[in-house]
Amino acid sequence: MLIKQTLTISFFILLSKGVFAQLDNTYYFNGKQDSTFYREYPNAFYAEKGFPVNFDGTFIIERTNKHKTYLVQMLDTVTRLEAEMILFDYLISPETGAKEKVIIDKFPVKLKGSPRKAVYLGNVTSGEKLDVKDLNFQVKLPDEDLESNATITQIDLAYGTITNTVKGAKLSEAVKKHITDLPEGTLIHFDIHYTDLRGKSAILKAEFVR
Repeated sequence: MLIKQTLTISFFILLSKGVFAQLDNTYYFNGKQDSTFYREYPNAFYAEKGFPVNFDGTFIIERTNKHKTYLVQMLDTVTRLEAEMILFDYLISPETGAKEKVIIDKFPVKLKGSPRKAVYLGNVTSGEKLDVKDLNFQVKLPDEDLESNATITQIDLAYGTITNTVKGAKLSEAVKKHITDLPEGTLIHFDIHYTDLRGKSAILKAEFVR
């Protein structure tokens, strides 16, 4: 009996130290394996085994519709540069045969500042000369491996004394023609309204040269 209890205790101690997970788990942080989460960004975390749990008040963790992928948001009050990610899983106890919730891994993750979003009109970014053949807006991040997860909801534009508002992410054909017909060198100002995966709204300002 003593041997069986010792084996049971050893079984859960090994799991809580992450021995099981280190051998078998695969993790992806925003599609990469660099264990980095960003502030003010809807981070995606993929775990082949187990599920993440917030213990130290660093993150809000939610399930997503993607297989084994979680939405990890850093709390606004967090200023440190590193935190601990803890993963649990449900395993069968060799002692009772009951399903037990145990830690299968824990490891440090890096915390970085919010990646700065940039407005692109076609293939050019704010401050550059636009290409009238490609007047489609996108909100991108400097790191091409990160998705901005931004949905453009409204575009406000102004050139000279003319102002216009477009609902949605695409300029109308009439607005595109107005822009195309502008004299070269005209400076066009844009306010890009968007929402992210959290439903949070924001505005990015940009300007392009005709």
